[in-house]
Amino acid sequence: MRELLTAERVDELVALPKRVVRATEFAWRPLGNPGADGGPPGDTSRSHHKIMRIRLIAVGGRETFELVATSNDKFSMTLKYRDVQLARLCCSRVHRIPRRLGGGTVKGPHVHYHRPGFGEKYAVATDRYSHDDVNGALSFFLELCGVTGIPPLQEMLDLI
Repeated sequence: MRELLTAERVDELVALPKRVVRATEFAWRPLGNPGADGGPPGDTSRSHHKIMRIRLIAVGGRETFELVATSNDKFSMTLKYRDVQLARLCCSRVHRIPRRLGGGTVKGPHVHYHRPGFGEKYAVATDRYSHDDVNGALSFFLELCGVTGIPPLQEMLDLI
């Protein structure tokens, strides 16, 4: 059964200090298999797509999380708790917030947060990363999500 989370509980879970279960999970891996995921055999158009899945556990607690990062021409990072996406870093240029969540437009880098009844449609602008800096974005998102004890980013990331 899906847990109903209040906005306050989502914010608490995002900020909760977490540690990495296995440091070896900090590695970009190919996403999909060209030819096996809908493209014709020999199609390498997705060969530059990468994914990183990192299992997290609350420091001093039992809550478990998963951080999923993807990178291709754009990048995205998501913090998941059970079957709920708590927060998602987004590199799209513009996002419109529903009126019932305050309305308005967020321009530039932003972070989406889960809100009851709206999923991840609520977003907050940030200037802590840029659209062309996946390492800076990952560093920011790990900090935002309270992840501690991570390896230095320059040693763990090998993009394209």
